[in-house]
Amino acid sequence: MLVRPVAGAAAGREPAPEPVAASSTPAWVLAGAAAAFAALAALADLARWAGDELVGVDPLTFHLPNVARWIQTGSAWQIDQFVPLLAQGDYPHNGDIVLLSTVLPWHNDFLVRLPITFFLATAAVAVYAVARELRAPRAACVLAAAAAVSLPVVGIATIPRALPDSLMWTTYSCGVLFLLRHARSARRSDLVLAGIALGIACGTKWYGVSSVAVVVVIWALARLAAARGGAVPCRVPRALGDALLVGGLTLGGIVVLAHPQLDAVGQPRLSPACGPIRITIFDAPPDVIRNQVGFTIADYAGDAHVLRQLAGEMVQGLGIIRSSAAWRSPRPSSSPAGARAPTSRSCSWPPPSCC
Repeated sequence: MLVRPVAGAAAGREPAPEPVAASSTPAWVLAGAAAAFAALAALADLARWAGDELVGVDPLTFHLPNVARWIQTGSAWQIDQFVPLLAQGDYPHNGDIVLLSTVLPWHNDFLVRLPITFFLATAAVAVYAVARELRAPRAACVLAAAAAVSLPVVGIATIPRALPDSLMWTTYSCGVLFLLRHARSARRSDLVLAGIALGIACGTKWYGVSSVAVVVVIWALARLAAARGGAVPCRVPRALGDALLVGGLTLGGIVVLAHPQLDAVGQPRLSPACGPIRITIFDAPPDVIRNQVGFTIADYAGDAHVLRQLAGEMVQGLGIIRSSAAWRSPRPSSSPAGARAPTSRSCSWPPPSCC
């Protein structure tokens, strides 16, 4: 669905969107109720916390202290670490610039929740747009957007704590959106917007780095495979150029993230020393907390409970993909000869404009 342009896209003209399944009245009632619940809950949460100080470990130990130090020094090009033995100074801090925009004019954090709430709303809009690009019925799009911003972790991270996660969710969803639009339009401008959005997401949260990497790698491999197999009307060099364009713009988020670390300490301190075949690539000081815990992410590979959970999630994901493929498979035509209108993506997503 990310790599197969519809007929006419390669010729530079916008393809006409195919009809979308109409939403039933019960579907609209459910979607409307979900949207109203999400909006009212967000407004009530904002009213409850708007006049109170921020709460939570992260905003009080490095997000707001970072903003204060940037104002004191007049520069964000440094690593500020306020808690011993941890490495929040090496954390991605693109999102803290949003907090800085409301603190700097007054040297006060009384408005710091407003931009975070704004990006919570735009995250819902972005999810709605992605669902529209995937040709979901309108009521289902509204329901998906409401469900995305109603998750408990979303409510905890945004308004009470004013964490910049909502900026990552918005830009990540926008990046996926424009990758999907490129599958319909074949326009390089969509790839530029996708790369910029994913680059911002990549430099906002640490989990954004891995999430963006997964999307970009899968999209690039799928596009190259489709170009080699003739599934898309472009050649391999063009697909390589598209992949380099998106990857290069996304890498900008990593460069902005990593350069202060390399400039200040000579290596990325957050990672442990890396030395395959006894050749040290990145050296690092001892990680006291990791040594005390005595457990790494790699140890999950031997945890039977975790492996069973991952296997179950993979089976569920494959079931969803299969159900989606069956839902999108061509239906028999009602024309006399059973003929279908010619199209180059009869088995792929034909998303419309989200506007």
